[in-house]
Amino acid sequence: MARSLAAALGAFLCLTFAHAGPVAAAPSDSTSAKPAVGAVVRADSTAVPADSTATPLSLEELRKQGAGTLEDALRGRHAALLLPAPRSGPLSAPAVLPDAGTRVRPWPLGTLAERSTDRTMIAGFPLGLAVPDLDVTWDDPEGDGVEIQEWRAFEPALEPEPFRTAGALLAAPRAESFDDSAMPGASGGARRARSALSYRKGDGGVLDTGARFASPLLARGIAFSYARHKSDGLSPFLSHLSTRYLAAAGLPRVGPLSLWLEGARFRRTIEMDIPSGYAANLLATVARGEWGSEQIALQARAKGDRVRGDGSLRLGDATRTQVNYAGARERWAFPEAALAANVALGSSGTGGWHWNGSVDAASRRVEYRLDSLPAFEPRLESTRITAGGERTVLSGLRLGMTAAFDARERDRPFVDGRVSLWGSGSRGSARVDLESAHERPSWVDRLTPARDSLVVAGPLGETVRWIRSGDPSLRPRALRGALGSGTLRLSRGISLNGSGSIRRLTDDFGWDVSRTGTPDSVVVYDVARQRGDGWVSLAAAGAALDRSWIRIHGLGWVRGGPDRLSPSSGSPPRRGLDASVALRASLFEGDLPLELGAEAHAQGPRRGLIRSPSTVSWDGSIRADFGSAAVFFQFTNVFDRRVPSTVYEISTDNAVLLPRREFHFGIVWYLID
Repeated sequence: MARSLAAALGAFLCLTFAHAGPVAAAPSDSTSAKPAVGAVVRADSTAVPADSTATPLSLEELRKQGAGTLEDALRGRHAALLLPAPRSGPLSAPAVLPDAGTRVRPWPLGTLAERSTDRTMIAGFPLGLAVPDLDVTWDDPEGDGVEIQEWRAFEPALEPEPFRTAGALLAAPRAESFDDSAMPGASGGARRARSALSYRKGDGGVLDTGARFASPLLARGIAFSYARHKSDGLSPFLSHLSTRYLAAAGLPRVGPLSLWLEGARFRRTIEMDIPSGYAANLLATVARGEWGSEQIALQARAKGDRVRGDGSLRLGDATRTQVNYAGARERWAFPEAALAANVALGSSGTGGWHWNGSVDAASRRVEYRLDSLPAFEPRLESTRITAGGERTVLSGLRLGMTAAFDARERDRPFVDGRVSLWGSGSRGSARVDLESAHERPSWVDRLTPARDSLVVAGPLGETVRWIRSGDPSLRPRALRGALGSGTLRLSRGISLNGSGSIRRLTDDFGWDVSRTGTPDSVVVYDVARQRGDGWVSLAAAGAALDRSWIRIHGLGWVRGGPDRLSPSSGSPPRRGLDASVALRASLFEGDLPLELGAEAHAQGPRRGLIRSPSTVSWDGSIRADFGSAAVFFQFTNVFDRRVPSTVYEISTDNAVLLPRREFHFGIVWYLID
């Protein structure tokens, strides 16, 4: 399997390189703290920039099509494993790479709470367990403070990004924030800042509202964003409520440095209960998970003829809290001070080597408390230093090499390395990375205290035990191998894209769930452990067509590797396919531009703790797009299929189902400042 996937990927990349033509000149600034995309992407743009290895995800446009989360935007456009939670509204799912389970996130995200790695969410209804450790188990982008309205575009990069994570080519697509072009030091060619309003309402108690404003006021810039998301859950969840605020303001220039302050605050609560209501019947507290973070950061950037750089100094705190029916609170908190800096040397368009480097350092306290009693509060330091260079070689291709030194207190240091080869032209672009990288277990993986919970679940004394435990001896895992991504543009509005990887995992780790039982007792083990070594692979291929009257896009993927290796949470399928088609028509002499769309989401069978045959669900939509504004009407799961979620229910020994057919409508309106 691994050899066939590698051969298919190699053939596609060779074809792409053959059509690539001369390489584009290196961008003049590739080290932005909030990286900007290489080309202007308007709210209604479908253009492909020359320095992308795939069609960019214009989040401005996708929001007008009804995308309400990052997961919605990735679906069918980026190779990601998306197993959703049983919740009404926009898609909510951990977004990870199908081959090794690395999280797909834009960079940078600021202060983040640590969480369990690759852990299945377990529900104990009607057994009185609620959803144990929901706060550290559920790992969707929203829990990291990712808000789709704060980002304009999201795309795989052609030029290598700073080497901060394994598989960055596929896992860390560069993104442009809505306020970046309004802040001091923005490129003179940056597009105008846009403000926006959004509203969504529908079945399942869905009510989403959002507003943002950004303007280069008085040549210094101000920006503000507010988003609120509310919806009902499907048992075992009752409700979901989150709010996020972001504000930024430019500061006076200090020498060559352009400065601005940026602050953000995020809160989320997910309540858990059964339809009859434990909390109401037992006069108990509603069990819930709580997420929170706040941060303030001083951002800086400078640009010169031969030296360019940026950086940030950040103070923040992030928390995750579990509240049970008795009102007891189990809380993780991660206050930190962090410094990040990037620098690039060399004039654009010149020959020879262009050098770059980065430093990320943090001092973080790891707090764990039961109610108000601290169990431990160690302060831990970490540092990552990268250095590398790039140059033009072999008739128009560019070669880049990067090394990174990573050290963390109470852990052994390691060295990562990456060699990249990339090229682009009028017909296509491609990039291949050969890398050796590591990923560390989180402090939640290592320091979670052991717990043995016993619940009497029936009138005859039937019992359920849930046993959890972290593992302080967990070692970092190593990922060594190749990744690739490319696009081939056949003609205007028609393109093919592909991506893939083949890597060797060493000392893989994660949380494994197992169940044993008799007719009158069930024992569920939920423990962190090393998973061993093995090869994993991914092959993904997609196509897109966008013409005046029709828009089609789709992407399918298949993964290989042993079942015991990551990803394993939710018993993920080994293949998936997402596709959509939309027909456009203008009525009343162009005054009413309509779009009628249909989407299909297919997954292969799931084998493991959760067992399910292959599934296909269908969504439909009607949209009126007026350029700067759009109104959309969405129908999810049109044929009312029984689709399993990522949550495992102990009482049924299988997955909780996703919501049945639902209807939502919304409005997105962009205001040109």
